[in-house]
Amino acid sequence: MEFSDTHCGANSHIIRMDGHGVCEILDAVLQLFPLDTYTERPVSIMEKVPGDTVATPIWDEFKNIVAKYDSRKMQSEALNALLFMRKRRSPT
Repeated sequence: MEFSDTHCGANSHIIRMDGHGVCEILDAVLQLFPLDTYTERPVSIMEKVPGDTVATPIWDEFKNIVAKYDSRKMQSEALNALLFMRKRRSPT
């Protein structure tokens, strides 16, 4: 999910969610919008850059939230940064 208003058109409606965490927002969105059932991997994350040792415990939280709304075992795909950005711009 991207919440940046810099990529929206002139007639777009922006819903600000200042003060809410991404897990809270993901949970709220998935209550209303189901994940794509026509793909094996409806969730994408950007993989860490080789050599990056940052911990990513939030990814487990994402999986738990997705599991509440999608009965399939979460099939996420980890994409390198360049592919992730390309897919974000054009999901096809």
